[in-house]
Amino acid sequence: MATHCPKCINPFTRRVRRKGGWEFLLSYLYLYPHRCQICSHQFRAFKPFKRYLRRSIDRRQYERIETDLPAHFSCPEQQGEGRVIDLSIAGCRLKSDAHLKEETILTLQIQIPGEEVTISVEGALVTISKPEFMGLQFLKFSDNHQSKLSKLMLTKLAVVNISNI
Repeated sequence: MATHCPKCINPFTRRVRRKGGWEFLLSYLYLYPHRCQICSHQFRAFKPFKRYLRRSIDRRQYERIETDLPAHFSCPEQQGEGRVIDLSIAGCRLKSDAHLKEETILTLQIQIPGEEVTISVEGALVTISKPEFMGLQFLKFSDNHQSKLSKLMLTKLAVVNISNI
């Protein structure tokens, strides 16, 4: 049974790591922290008689969806083109020939194919920089572009969940 977000009522939520002693104590009462993959709201959900094993492999709070979206980025040092190869509400992985240093802040425009919609991120932080890709964390969006990203993620998560049935 899916856990729904109490804020936006979407079923696309993910259990996240417990932080602090209080959340560990609450887990003995089957109250676990979850995060909505659409609106970013964090909440606790009651999961009676459910025990989770501790896993340190994936510490992400947001589910990543595989994509292949064209993107354009720019920062004071350079600008370039790339492809967003996975996407979440909080960041993405950008494949590009350009190589930027970690902790560089850039602007990013993600084009949605077949639509005239572009998602503009005013501030994206390079958290990982490898020759084959860059990991970006979204810090600030232009106007209503975060809601555009939320709608895109809602569509993508629905398609992924339907295909897993």
